[in-house]
Amino acid sequence: MSTTGPNDDDVENRRAQLLRWIEEHYGGVRARFVEATEINQGELSGLLSKKSFGEKRARSLEIQAGMPPKYLEQRAEKSTNVVYAGESRASYGGDWPFKRVTRDQYARLTQEQRNHIESSILLLLPAGARGADRKSSSSG
Repeated sequence: MSTTGPNDDDVENRRAQLLRWIEEHYGGVRARFVEATEINQGELSGLLSKKSFGEKRARSLEIQAGMPPKYLEQRAEKSTNVVYAGESRASYGGDWPFKRVTRDQYARLTQEQRNHIESSILLLLPAGARGADRKSSSSG
């Protein structure tokens, strides 16, 4: 039976925020983060899984990675459904269709870019399925 200390939620949040940073700034590629920050790959793996991840280490990592102060302490909003590519414990769930693109990343696209994505998706659909929803909602 395991007991949880008073800071376990904080440590898990720091891990989630670090993963979020890597996803948003390095496309989820940990090796790119390691190269940019010169952090040891083993240490990163430890911080993301089992290693102690206290406030002191969090502050120094924020400086190393160019994060805003106390970024790792911020609580992510549950509604953003941030996805961390390659993480088995993260799931995109809900109605968000993308596994490697966060809602925040999509929101930063221009309308022209969003239209391009929608057009690309429509090209992949079977001919009978294209515009089926539009026809039913626009008729009448």
